[in-house]
Amino acid sequence: MIKVSDYVLDGSIAQEPRGKNGYGWDRIFIPEGYAGRTRAELNQMEDTATYTKIKPFAALRDFLGYDGNN
Repeated sequence: MIKVSDYVLDGSIAQEPRGKNGYGWDRIFIPEGYAGRTRAELNQMEDTATYTKIKPFAALRDFLGYDGNN
């Protein structure tokens, strides 16, 4: 089976994890346009705005069966 998906979320990777919100890679991903803060440092409104942009990643995670332990 082949699954193709294409999406871009501009940002960068922090040198070290920062923030207390979110989970997984939220502590290292810095979305463009949020003053250098990681997703884990964003407030709820900002987090929700960036989450709509990462839904394709969640779909890929689910497709691959990733549960955070493998």
